[in-house]
Amino acid sequence: MRLFFISTLILLGTACTGQKSFVSDTFSQDNGSQGGGGANPLVITITEPSEGLVTTAKFLVKATVTPLDQLNELKLFINNEEVHRFTNVPFSYEVNPMDFESCALNLKLQSKDKQNRLQTASRVVKKTADCAGGGGGPVDPGVPPSSKDAGVFDPQCLANGQHDACIFWKNPVAQKGSSYASIVRFGQTLPEQSFGIEINGLTNPNRLQNATINISASGGSLAQPTNGRWVFPYQGDASAHKTAQVMAYFWLNYQQEQMLARTGAFYSANKNIPVDAYNTSVQNNAYWDTQKIVMGVVTSGNQPAHEMALSAEVYLHEMGHANLQFAVGRFLRDSNTNGNQSYCATQNGCVGAINEGQADFHFNMLFYENTALGETFVNNMNGISSFGISRDVRKIKAMKMPEFYSRSGGEIHGMGSAYASLLWEIYTHPNMVKRDFEKMFTLHLQKMTESTRFPEAREILIAEDQAHFGGRYRDVILSVFTSKGL
Repeated sequence: MRLFFISTLILLGTACTGQKSFVSDTFSQDNGSQGGGGANPLVITITEPSEGLVTTAKFLVKATVTPLDQLNELKLFINNEEVHRFTNVPFSYEVNPMDFESCALNLKLQSKDKQNRLQTASRVVKKTADCAGGGGGPVDPGVPPSSKDAGVFDPQCLANGQHDACIFWKNPVAQKGSSYASIVRFGQTLPEQSFGIEINGLTNPNRLQNATINISASGGSLAQPTNGRWVFPYQGDASAHKTAQVMAYFWLNYQQEQMLARTGAFYSANKNIPVDAYNTSVQNNAYWDTQKIVMGVVTSGNQPAHEMALSAEVYLHEMGHANLQFAVGRFLRDSNTNGNQSYCATQNGCVGAINEGQADFHFNMLFYENTALGETFVNNMNGISSFGISRDVRKIKAMKMPEFYSRSGGEIHGMGSAYASLLWEIYTHPNMVKRDFEKMFTLHLQKMTESTRFPEAREILIAEDQAHFGGRYRDVILSVFTSKGL
């Protein structure tokens, strides 16, 4: 099933008086001291709020940093997401806990001194007295681990020899947090290639393969390690395309590990799926063809620009198609399309749209910090849209079924966003435990048939809830489907 990039294919601080100001134009997240040598001289103290404060009202995060003249950068993260960069003193920022879905908020202040060394301070604030949190791990037992913890953000990754490989978190633009001056091109120097990882699960130490995936690149050279390491600086990889292969292996293997750990099932496991990480004959697209995953080339001005495989969310989507196929034992040919497999006949959807939407939800689960699709492909943090419908589920919360259908004309990718939106709204509902829904989602894939539409999918989810959680989430599921116009 093709990813369908409709955007390119016809069918596809200022300082106040008396305040000391500092501004940094660069950002590299890090999990340890880097550069300069010696101990970090900075001391960060969180003065407000109190640890474990129970509140649903707005509160201030206040901090002091000493010695101030050594400070280069100070940022506030909440649940691993950057929310504020301080540009003046006193350091104070207002937080509304109701803006966040988790029961507890893990506050982290991260500083850099003038030698680019890191220092952090953390605090947990709870919304309810019985709210879990703390310990440096997930702030809520129902909140999955962050994909940012799958590696180490290390600005010296390519040089220090401490990591098996250096790749990108999600994709270069997503990790950078902004677009580049122009679209990413082969051989470009990318400071964002700083996500240090371990390569595990290999069945052959010299091949990027295991029982589930077998990585190659028909348009490049087969990636092989040097002294046990898979480090390929992108600026020297314009013809071999080995970085793309390492990206594909790591994130697809991570997907399998997470799905098994969090849901207990990954139907694509042990299927020896070929993954072509760079195929020059496929332009501005990627697909699952019922047997293999194929990643194409992104073009600019009709010329090859970079590998689609620099975008991890794309092949997680494609593996989502494979996972549904293996869940039911066949590729589903839709019986609710009036003979046209690319269009749903009504706003009630069709299994083709469900297939596209659930494939998006596969990467939404793993990159829930950032649910846009294809930021590097379009060189924009908003990612791609289909028929004017954003593929970022966070941006289509208010859209209802009649609008999805009228905009897309029933085309399965546009209507797929409708199903992804339904899944996301249930997943992020304040009365839903994310881990529980991940299990329901995975199990409901097995019940899909050629005639499944959105209403039937709703009943499948309700049945899984009843079977595994005693109907705890029935009202949540029904309310979301109703709010979306079903």
